[in-house]
Formats: sequence, structure tokens, C-alpha cells
Amino acid sequence: MPRYVIGVGSNSKDAEARVESALRFLGCELDNVRSSNVYRTPSTKNDGTFYVNAVVSGFSSHPVEILERICKDYEQAQGRVKAPEAPVVIDLDVVIKDEKVLRPRDLSQSYFTIGFNQIFH
Repeated sequence: MPRYVIGVGSNSKDAEARVESALRFLGCELDNVRSSNVYRTPSTKNDGTFYVNAVVSGFSSHPVEILERICKDYEQAQGRVKAPEAPVVIDLDVVIKDEKVLRPRDLSQSYFTIGFNQIFH
């Protein structure tokens, strides 16, 4: 069964609660879950806003495409709207499958590396 590493983030008014809820959701979707602490990072847009983030690792028998769809369906069910000015209610990104990096940009961003390092170092 492959191991997945998923980045979680939100910049909504209730961001911490949104991230905590997503962690519980992923805990039901993955086996042998490990998660980082919940933490804040500045937006990569350098606009003075902050995100609340976490990283989750766990195993799933789902192919990556199915797990990504599960994550995006969860985002939509939580009210995520993809519009430039809309707050990010919740964002779940499958960044790593086993040893394969699916989202290389995330590996250099503090919103991911802080949580990743908590889990794996």
C-alpha cells in the first residue's frame, strides 16, 4: 500500500478549525496516519495574510488519482471556491506518493516543509 504525504492549508476566518476538521477527515481516509502540529505561515503572495497549515502522512490502497479526487471533493463540500479573491476555505494537496514527488514546488515552501520536517525528522 502506498504512503501519501498531504499538505493541508486554509486562510479563512476559521482556518484553525478548518484544518483540524480536515485532519480528522484524512484520519478516516488513511491508515497509520501521522500528522504535524497545526501552524501558521505567511502567504506566498507576500500580501500580509497568513495561512494555517499542517502535513499528514498515511497509507491508502487508493491510486493517487482517486485520493486526489477524494481531497478535492472534500474541499468542494467544505465550500472551497476557486476564485482569485476568494478565501481558501480548505486546501488538500497530495504532495508525495511513496518516494515520488508530485508537487515539487511545495517541497521548497515553508507551508509544507515545516510540517514535513516535524513528521519525518
